[in-house]
Amino acid sequence: MFAMLPLTPDQMRRLRGQLGIYGTTSGRINIAGVFAHRIRYLAQGIAAVLETPPMPPGAPGGTPRRPGKGGRRTGW
Repeated sequence: MFAMLPLTPDQMRRLRGQLGIYGTTSGRINIAGVFAHRIRYLAQGIAAVLETPPMPPGAPGGTPRRPGKGGRRTGW
């Protein structure tokens, strides 16, 4: 099941580059592929890109941040 998020292509790129949340630049995201324990992370990521100003053109996307102890992957 897919959903369309009302985000700009830049906001979708920021989700991918800064938070490791993947979707298309048109806002399409696979909701059925989200583990139950990751829903809060997804919601907080969407809220973060809505609240923060866009990055300047040409700025690096950054390293995806994955919460957890010792940088351990948490299953996203």
